[in-house]
Amino acid sequence: MSRLTIVSFCDLQQLLYLQDAQWNDIDYMRSHLDFTYDHDSFASLPQMVDDLHANGQHYVMIIDPGISNQEPAGSYPAYDEGIEKDVFIKDSRTGLPLEGKVWPGKTVYPDFTHPNATSYWLSQLQLYHEMVPFDGIWVDMNEPSNFVHGSTTGCPDNNLENPPYTPHVLGGSLSARKRCACRRSNTPVCITICTA
Repeated sequence: MSRLTIVSFCDLQQLLYLQDAQWNDIDYMRSHLDFTYDHDSFASLPQMVDDLHANGQHYVMIIDPGISNQEPAGSYPAYDEGIEKDVFIKDSRTGLPLEGKVWPGKTVYPDFTHPNATSYWLSQLQLYHEMVPFDGIWVDMNEPSNFVHGSTTGCPDNNLENPPYTPHVLGGSLSARKRCACRRSNTPVCITICTA
């Protein structure tokens, strides 16, 4: 019979455990919201990162591009600033941010071709870095991931969403567990891909 031994982070350092970096998956976030951390379960996260740095180690956090749109207005800077800078992918039918669903629930997605997207993303990272001085980020789900098909309101019924021949893909449609192919961008480089 084997015995499970739980070793703390400090114990590992005392054992001269070789570790260059500590990575965190989404568990550190408050309700899976990007650019936040759980002040109860991960209350000592900033101090842990300082300790890593004092020992010549690095901290890398996961981040998902899906930004919750369910928080009260003015309470979630990642969403509020994204709306202010108009950087979210738009639904081709309504012109409103395309709503999908990932870890925090209902979400919107930055349009990384938008001219304001880089300053938006950098601003969010800088604000978070002031709280938790991370050394790198692991951008997860940066492909068009979605837990619903297309969007929370579906996708337009057209030849781009439902081509005459659909290749063998997961879920049997191009929007299965992905964002709609039809979406609107605000840049001349990537204009409306299709209309409803």
